[in-house]
Amino acid sequence: MTMQTMTVGYARMGKRREVKKTLEAYWSGNSDAEAMLSTVRDIEIQGWKTQLAATQQLREEIHATSQ
Repeated sequence: MTMQTMTVGYARMGKRREVKKTLEAYWSGNSDAEAMLSTVRDIEIQGWKTQLAATQQLREEIHATSQ
């Protein structure tokens, strides 16, 4: 059986550093707080979904090998 691991400190900036970019736009006055928070929420949700899918896949693999 191969060892599988999960990252506890999952990346929070987004694959293309979307949070960094929206935060800098907010700081420079080119964006409002609601747009910034919306982007942050979207990235968090994407991260949760990615981790959930990985967890489900790992559980299925463990279940399949234990039978």
